[in-house]
Parts: sequence; structure tokens; C-alpha cells
Amino acid sequence: MYSLEEIEQAFSQYLPLWVGDVVNFMVTVQRNGVKVPTDCLYGKPYVDPAMLIRHIRGNEREPIDQSVRAKLEENVPPITEFPISNDKFPFGIFIDFLSFLKSQGIMKINRVYSPKDYSRLKMGGGWVWNVFSPEAAERNLRIFFESKADPLTQNNHDKTNEINL
Repeated sequence: MYSLEEIEQAFSQYLPLWVGDVVNFMVTVQRNGVKVPTDCLYGKPYVDPAMLIRHIRGNEREPIDQSVRAKLEENVPPITEFPISNDKFPFGIFIDFLSFLKSQGIMKINRVYSPKDYSRLKMGGGWVWNVFSPEAAERNLRIFFESKADPLTQNNHDKTNEINL
């Protein structure tokens, strides 16, 4: 379960700092030919965190996370050189979604799907499902295909100010 406050903090503070650290890391080690920060745009007008994480190896993620958490403790402002977005999920929609949940008095979100496990990528392969164990992939697919409820209907939202997504 996540509070909206946690999600907002992760989105507005942690994510921009993480993107900045990853871009700097990729430039420093010249990962996949990245020599300057704009190389991390991959032809788009924004930096896509989903694209960046594919280029960071499992053993490199923890030091980046620790660096970002230290910056959060030091109240380093979350300023990025480039906009952050994603083709599949424009971040403006995410901001609107958070605002909508707040307006409805929903303060917590329950995760119903198994989370991605990026440590599995060190086993090789770039297929989208590689971030899930076979059991987690099956569980997520079962939830997706067996669920008939819309996340915003009464089936998934009750008077406890929580929503299941």
C-alpha cells in the first residue's frame, strides 16, 4: 500500500533526481555511446525513465538509489535538464490522476500486480517480461484477464479512502 503523499514525493522529487543521476552516470561511463546528456533523449523531446533503466545494470542501481536518497536527505532541489515523460504514459496524465484521487478523498493506493524485479535483467535478455519471474508474470496476467472491474468503480474503491490499482 502506498500513500498519495509517498507517490507524489517519489514522482516529483525522487524521479527527477534519479533521472539526473542516471544521465550523469551514463555520460561518465559512456554507456552505449552516451557522451553528452542529450544522447539520453534518444531522439525524443524528453528523457524516458523506462528507457534509461534498461541501460543500468543490476549492480549499478543500488549506488544510484543511495545517491538519490542522500540528495533527498540534503534537500537537493529536484531540477532536471530535460522534461521527463514516457510514450506509454504521459506524465501529465499521472499528475491529473493524482489530483483526481485527492479530489475524491482517496489517500492510499494498493498494488494488485507483482512489481517488476529489475535484478532479473542481469540474467540476460531484453524481453519486456524478463523483469518478472514466471510465477509473477502468471499472477499478473491472471489478475489482468480475470478482473472485470473498472479500477474506479465501487468494486475497487470503498469508503476507506483507498483504491486498488
